[in-house]
Amino acid sequence: MPALAGDRRSAVVTYCKSQAQADAEQLEWLATAVGRSMPNEFGNQCSAAIQSNSVTLFGRPYQETLRYGNAIDHITNASTAYFHKIYNDPKNPNLLPRVGDIAVYRGAAPLWDGKYYGHTFVVDSRTSTQQTGVQQDGAAEPAKLWPPTYKYRYSVKPAHKATFWYIGDPAVGDVIGWLRPRWEKVVYTGADKRGYGGKTTPAEVAQKVTLPGNGIDVSNWQKGIDLSRVPADFVGVLATDGAGFTSPTFKEQINQAQKLGRRTLAYHYARVSQSDSDTQAKYFLKAAAKAIKAGAVPVLDWEEDAWNHRADWAIDWIRYVEKKTGSQVVVYQRQTAAAHTSWGSFRRPMWLSWYGSAARRSGYATDFSHIPPAPGWKVALWQYSDNTILPGYGGPLDVNRYFGGIPQWDQAVAAALTDDLEVFLMSQEKFNTYMDTYYRQRRGVAGSLAWGIGNNRDRGVNIEALVKGLVQSIFAFGAKRKGSGAGSVVTLAEVIAYDKDNWDDVRTRLEAIEKNLENK
Repeated sequence: MPALAGDRRSAVVTYCKSQAQADAEQLEWLATAVGRSMPNEFGNQCSAAIQSNSVTLFGRPYQETLRYGNAIDHITNASTAYFHKIYNDPKNPNLLPRVGDIAVYRGAAPLWDGKYYGHTFVVDSRTSTQQTGVQQDGAAEPAKLWPPTYKYRYSVKPAHKATFWYIGDPAVGDVIGWLRPRWEKVVYTGADKRGYGGKTTPAEVAQKVTLPGNGIDVSNWQKGIDLSRVPADFVGVLATDGAGFTSPTFKEQINQAQKLGRRTLAYHYARVSQSDSDTQAKYFLKAAAKAIKAGAVPVLDWEEDAWNHRADWAIDWIRYVEKKTGSQVVVYQRQTAAAHTSWGSFRRPMWLSWYGSAARRSGYATDFSHIPPAPGWKVALWQYSDNTILPGYGGPLDVNRYFGGIPQWDQAVAAALTDDLEVFLMSQEKFNTYMDTYYRQRRGVAGSLAWGIGNNRDRGVNIEALVKGLVQSIFAFGAKRKGSGAGSVVTLAEVIAYDKDNWDDVRTRLEAIEKNLENK
């Protein structure tokens, strides 16, 4: 992409007419970016890269679009006339960037004057746990003494790619959020005609929100586990046992899982013979309240010590925790525990423990058609093995499957699906307005589609040629999201492509949610 420098106020400028055109411009910059230093910068600093990017995209001085400040300041100071601002929400693991977004990090630690300066780059690709971007790094080698000080060495390394975790990255810390360029402000230079873009990639333009599938549960017996190396959509963590034991690894394990964007559960092992339910509920919340507030689902582990007791103790514990946290409790129990306890009509989502076989297995199961019956209960989670080897950990682990039924998780998916529905409805509204305008303007033009319809002569009109441009215009309609990703723009074409690519997964998950609702 030809680099644009300075103020182009007097130049004749053509702006992009769609998100796809703007994406192509950004993709060309990502593919051709070179290291550079902007005025008043020392070497090839990270901010210089996105200052250059903003000048190239918008054709305006960066002081007008990105504005001044260190890397950490850009998301606050940038002009909303040129950028959508999307702040990271650690409680929402499905909040992911688009290719072309500008990522802003806090920094791993304060620098020499006790301040955080942050880090920033343009996103080139991403996964659910990390993002890769085109960046510059003022400390990267090769470096040289930099005027006017000739005292410190600063990088002269060209722009390059680097990958960072969203949360807890040792080099750059936590991501604060992203700046998303407004496509209607991007200068059109014909990048799409030079081979960039041209393909709708729904995974990059819509947040892929699905229910978790496979997960593990851990305790102090798995001390030192590096959860970033173990594949798991969710992680259950032992918090407390009875009224006197708090797992010494609970905080480390639950914080690690939440920073990685995994859904989490925090569980309490009930010991009815030790103390009353309120005492153990308070003890549990003292350890787990912060994690629950950050999104962990509270769990009552109802096992051997409680089998021969009525459910009064368990129900009181559950109601106490739910009242204090506002979060529905899940009940972990073996198939026999449900039968030994007089639950009456009281029910909560069940985390079923039943192995079938003690044999060691490798990897998660793929066939769950043999799930054992649990009369009167809706099985949300099934712990089907305590002897499974997974990549990233040297010993056996408990492994689980999620089927739907935990409100905190299902509602997040429902909200995202509703968000796509809102886009559809808004696009339909725009379509109706467009058609009304189109018909009024074109009905007097002989040979046009509107003319043919208005004169009952549409069969004689070259419908295919006339409709082609109309359909493309309809699909290019953009709508602002109201739910997850609020403020970002998605086109009708992108919504359709996303739903098509993800329909099998979405349909399976929705069926599970519907079955749970039917049986409540």
